[in-house]
Amino acid sequence: MANTDSSDTGNGPMNILHINNPANIAGRLAAEQKKLGHQAAVLIDKQDYLGYKCDFEFGSSKSFFSKKLGLPMIRKWVREFDVVHIHGGMALTDSYVYVYRFFPRKKAVVAHFHGTDAREGGGLHHLFMCNAVLCSTPDLQKYVKATWIPNPHVSPPIKSVRHDDMRIRLGHFPTDRKKKGTDYIISSFRKLLSGSAIAESRMGGVTTLRGEGIELLVVEKCDHRKADDIMRTCDVVVDQVSDFGMYGLVSIDAMSLGEVVLSSYDPNLYTQYGKVPIIRVTERNFLEKLRKTIEQKDEWNRIGRKGIEYTKKVHDPERIAKEVVEIYAQCLE
Repeated sequence: MANTDSSDTGNGPMNILHINNPANIAGRLAAEQKKLGHQAAVLIDKQDYLGYKCDFEFGSSKSFFSKKLGLPMIRKWVREFDVVHIHGGMALTDSYVYVYRFFPRKKAVVAHFHGTDAREGGGLHHLFMCNAVLCSTPDLQKYVKATWIPNPHVSPPIKSVRHDDMRIRLGHFPTDRKKKGTDYIISSFRKLLSGSAIAESRMGGVTTLRGEGIELLVVEKCDHRKADDIMRTCDVVVDQVSDFGMYGLVSIDAMSLGEVVLSSYDPNLYTQYGKVPIIRVTERNFLEKLRKTIEQKDEWNRIGRKGIEYTKKVHDPERIAKEVVEIYAQCLE
């Protein structure tokens, strides 16, 4: 990578390093920043089951960062960047500590929080050296003083596709069963079909509960491509039943496909973008809202169209990338 002196960047190209890649948010930002004429790379510790692409992998035995290169090489490499954009909390034991600690103070360091890191206050020790702090959902502003930047989302070229049979298909895609309310969602589905036989099967990270005319797919620990393919076949997606106050990336993915979404969220946190086309649920009313949604199939297309429009407006990756780059520029002034 070519060296770019931050004193000369002005409105010109920047050299950006994203550290960590939760839910491919860093990957999407980097891709859009490259389209804007900047150099951008993503560094992760090691690949997880989701399989999102990166430019550098710290923990790989074949990594650029293998121990034989040593800290002097890392120090030299990281100083080529104008911006280090750190996603998530940073524990003192993380491999990344060696990277950002070698970053020159005259350049820009940005912290970007995405959920549990801010809510539980883990790995916040690096905030003292950050020029800017961002968060991906507005509820996190209760925990850290940050600018809310909506998660970027690239609208898929293929929308929903019909699955083989005529059953109504519900989908739930938890990354953390407890935080997403998975057990409650499953028990509510069983209550919905109370008195009817339910067949349950598990295969390849997918648990299927199948009743007469309807089924629930719970998709866990799957590669993101497989999860995306399954989501495209769903009629209704249940993101979460929680008290966090935000809707998650699953909601964004499903809305972009034109699917009906049920999720907990606080509408008061999202007023600047207008009404969110997600059916808001709580633990108290979830079963009732789920039943009503299933009964009102004639509303699905209308809700789906609003979801596509909302995602394009609020989660437009180009607009968000430009906004983040402007924050970098302010940090470098």
